[in-house]
Amino acid sequence: MTSRTVIGCASLLLHAGAATAQVLEKEAAFLLIPSGARTVGLGRAVVSIADAQAAFYNPAATAWSPLALSVSRYDGPLDFVAWRLAGHLRAGNHVISIGAQVQSFGEFQLADEFAVIGTYEPQNLIVELGLSRHVSAGMVAGMRAKLVDSRVAPGVSATGFAADMGFVWRVPHAPVQLGASLLDLGTALRYGTGEANRARLPTRLRAGASMETPLAGRARLLLTADANVAPHDTRAFSQFLGGAITWDGLVTARAGFIRETLLEPSTGWSFGLGFNLGIVSFDLGREIGVNNLGSETHISLGYRS
Repeated sequence: MTSRTVIGCASLLLHAGAATAQVLEKEAAFLLIPSGARTVGLGRAVVSIADAQAAFYNPAATAWSPLALSVSRYDGPLDFVAWRLAGHLRAGNHVISIGAQVQSFGEFQLADEFAVIGTYEPQNLIVELGLSRHVSAGMVAGMRAKLVDSRVAPGVSATGFAADMGFVWRVPHAPVQLGASLLDLGTALRYGTGEANRARLPTRLRAGASMETPLAGRARLLLTADANVAPHDTRAFSQFLGGAITWDGLVTARAGFIRETLLEPSTGWSFGLGFNLGIVSFDLGREIGVNNLGSETHISLGYRS
């Protein structure tokens, strides 16, 4: 999450008593808010890995496992909280996935020219339905449709649709995977009439690579790298790096580097820790320096058969 996401929303609410309300953001920045503690711990560089939480950045990632469920909570600056529930289930040759994310920006005061007239809690809801499958030896592909409902102030809301698509390819005879995805493809959200009330979706093309190799003893090393480009802003080129060490399949330590340029330049680090207790996992991730309003904490609980 960027500071513009929160400050823009707050400014809009403080002036909600005006005759018309204008959307201050030209882009639906809330769709960029990351989800999943494992994803965050790896610096968001997950487009090429086989992980249920990686499906947030690549819908093809769900094809690797027959059943998975995850609940993630994100605590950010200025009382921002987001919950995401996601799961997928194999049905024949396909894997069907569903998900929902609720974002709350906390309670804001509504004011007219003279005094405070009430409070309001802006929220966003994103509902997802996806499909993935193996298309050839070592390659999976997936696509996802999203319903987006954004309510930023009394009488100021927008509803729209977006689509994601992607693939992951396991390179033969090598511990390497390649992945790519096209995210948030769709029409702009309209919070009212006129160009000032139009919020463009943050459509972006993401590509990356990952490598997993054994270390001494029962440890394994995972290295990942992603890059983002935006078709509507060729100057935006974001980079993400991640690494993880897993001991005996039970405990994983993660770290990442994030350089985001899509909305506003920001650079920071991430750290994470995960515990795998058989079919149940618990993960903690934290980003530092990416958001100039403060650090961000992510907690996830997962189930996988």
